[in-house]
Amino acid sequence: MSVGTVVPDTIVTRLNACPSEVVRILSGLPECRYVIVRDQVVIVEPKTRKIVTVIERRG
Repeated sequence: MSVGTVVPDTIVTRLNACPSEVVRILSGLPECRYVIVRDQVVIVEPKTRKIVTVIERRG
């Protein structure tokens, strides 16, 4: 999964609302959704379903 990719329909149903702190950090993005895929937290803009950032999870 990479920035700019549109997430597939199968992922859309698994998106969760981002915590307010994440929304604050991603200034300019009034709302976001996220999903955990393998070892990545994938942040998605819900209207376009585009990935805006990917954060690697660390053990």
